[in-house]
Amino acid sequence: MSHNININNGRASIALAQQSAWHRLGKVLPDCFTAETALREAQMDWEVEMEKMYLSNGVEVPNKRAIIRKDTERVLGVVGSRYQPLQNRSAFSFFDAVFGDDKARYESAGVLGDGERVWMLARLPESFDVLPNDSVCQYLLLTNSHDGSSPVTGFFTPIRVVCANTLGAALRSSKENETIRVYHTINAESRLKLAGELLGKAGVFFDDAKSKFKVMASTQLTSGDVSNYLRGVVTGNLYGSWDDLSTRSKNVIQEITNLHDGGIGSEIRGVRGTLWGAYNAVTEYVDHRRTTETLDYMADGSGARMKSRALEMAGEFASTPN
Repeated sequence: MSHNININNGRASIALAQQSAWHRLGKVLPDCFTAETALREAQMDWEVEMEKMYLSNGVEVPNKRAIIRKDTERVLGVVGSRYQPLQNRSAFSFFDAVFGDDKARYESAGVLGDGERVWMLARLPESFDVLPNDSVCQYLLLTNSHDGSSPVTGFFTPIRVVCANTLGAALRSSKENETIRVYHTINAESRLKLAGELLGKAGVFFDDAKSKFKVMASTQLTSGDVSNYLRGVVTGNLYGSWDDLSTRSKNVIQEITNLHDGGIGSEIRGVRGTLWGAYNAVTEYVDHRRTTETLDYMADGSGARMKSRALEMAGEFASTPN
């Protein structure tokens, strides 16, 4: 079972508020925590540096640099000479510009691999109800790579309180008001601070999400509708033939169907038998039931793609256009 969480000094480099999500790993804290606590408890208080690269004969490799994690001296990646690393501590300044320094807004933070990638999840003040007793909180997730593979990326994501599953389409969203990217160049830190101004668009994104979710909650589905919807989500083909499905696809559809019928939150009045219930069964499967529970899978891998399809396919069944 692979989780890809960094293990440093015998302890997983991850901190979470109230519950341990990734294979019971990491430091569980009683409530939201500050940036300083995140750096300490998620073992993120380290820096990277750039070093020149040489061939075995001593000749310098032109225009290339190695990114070194200073505390472990592990090579995290190879980048161009113009690349400017953004330190973990500096990345938190993105949130501090919005929340204020030393605010307890973080619900998870951690390190993947040898430190190639880090993330931090902060809760925004507002929340909304899709149905009575079924609330959705608003979050901003920030990821930063230390291997040159991706820019600093922040995106809004709604999280359903009852089971803490992320409902958004995550990093693959094409909407500019959902995703903020800052590239690792000489002005990265200053642009990161300016990017905080884009958080003003959070209201636009979450208003749209609230509207979609409420339409989904008002859309009733028959058992046949649920099966067709899940077939489209799993296979990418809403109108495909059941006879052509692989055994694996059938097993996945059955597992998600079971979650629709009896998963976390399905007992809330008005959830089961609706498009909202079917959609949440998909997100619960992605976030909690897969054996490969990694940030890559949930945020920008096949899990995120499945959730994106689930939202897209919901438009085919919803009472109003998606």
